[in-house]
Amino acid sequence: MCGLKISPYYEKNIPSTIGRTDTFLAYLTSYDKNEEREFSAEPVLRAWKGYDFSTLDSLHAQQLIEKNKHAKSLFITQLGVEKAQKLITRFFGETE
Repeated sequence: MCGLKISPYYEKNIPSTIGRTDTFLAYLTSYDKNEEREFSAEPVLRAWKGYDFSTLDSLHAQQLIEKNKHAKSLFITQLGVEKAQKLITRFFGETE
């Protein structure tokens, strides 16, 4: 052990912190499955499921993502896009 101690606040909030970062990381690494706009005028964002499954379950319960247990990727909902954009602004400031 290195002797570092995690503050009780941080230890209590680790799951929500992971969920927040996973939300905007999925958004940042997403790709548009609807580039030709065949399905709608809006992008259809997908991201690979490279995240902890309990975190993905939580994001799904919050309606930030849609997932299928047979697919290797997930859909980011409009609510998820909005949440991710707010988090990016919060952590990194305004974007162009």
